[in-house]
Amino acid sequence: MHRLVMFSPENKIDRAIAANSGWYTVLDRDTVFPYGIKEAPIDKATLQQSLAKKLVVFLGEFDNKNETRET
Repeated sequence: MHRLVMFSPENKIDRAIAANSGWYTVLDRDTVFPYGIKEAPIDKATLQQSLAKKLVVFLGEFDNKNETRET
């Protein structure tokens, strides 16, 4: 979802929620795409449009193989 918002800012999404991604593309100009935006197929104007979108990213604190889900 976060990459849809980032690379297709002309979409009609009002609000977007990204959760449980296997990995994220971060706004790091020193990290090569797809993990960062260095050499990414995105220009400055598109990136500015993307940053104007409402995007929420949910990250799990203990999202790992040892998680027991006990309450």
